[in-house]
Amino acid sequence: MVTQRKVTRKKKEGGSPVVSEKFAEIRAQRVFDLKPKTENQAKALKLLKEKKVTVLRGSSGSGKSYLACIHAANEYLKGNVKKIVLIRPYEMVARTIGLRPGSAEDKLRPLMQSMLQYLELVFGKAELEAKIASGTVVLEALEDCRGRSYENSWIICDEAQNIDSHGMKALVTRLNENSKICFCGDGKQKDTKADSGIDSLCNIINKVRKESPAYLNERDMWEANNNFGVVTFTHDDVVRSGFTALMVKVIDNDWS
Repeated sequence: MVTQRKVTRKKKEGGSPVVSEKFAEIRAQRVFDLKPKTENQAKALKLLKEKKVTVLRGSSGSGKSYLACIHAANEYLKGNVKKIVLIRPYEMVARTIGLRPGSAEDKLRPLMQSMLQYLELVFGKAELEAKIASGTVVLEALEDCRGRSYENSWIICDEAQNIDSHGMKALVTRLNENSKICFCGDGKQKDTKADSGIDSLCNIINKVRKESPAYLNERDMWEANNNFGVVTFTHDDVVRSGFTALMVKVIDNDWS
């Protein structure tokens, strides 16, 4: 005779279910072993763990998007967030090939491919597709962010040098208590004429920290000083192939 085993679910205070210890253990075993290769990468990982808003800017090939995506996937596996949100401004490197067919997700996938390939390293292709289908991994258009309120989420905004000040204002005012955001970008690869929102954000936070304006209270200043971090990568942090390192140095110094 087959005996049906009764499964009990543990609950937090207030009645919300939590992941069983066994399931949590299995997920924890899949956490990606993320080891920094440079001093700035180590600093970036520390900020991603500790700060609510992190800016990783500077030389391409230095692992900015890689660090952010792998860390976000690990945070999901540890049960610290329930959702990963990927955002990238819809700007083209050169002339566009025109309107792409398909759904909004189909249009966004080519832009998000670099971030998706990093998440695939952790989750695997089939599971990543399942997470996209279920809304656990979200591909978000920048113009759809206004009005959103991100809860229990890790948000990664790639190519953030192409976000203007208006877009940046919309993004940094969307975070709820258990959400974090990382902006990745390289000012030397800006494809827009507008001022870079990533630089505007860094400048305004530095100004607030320095001046402590009267309209901010003690708690506000604590947030400004403790929940915002910046790492500026240089060509010494490039971890791609030798030729990529060469080209980054040339672009940084001699290519106008």
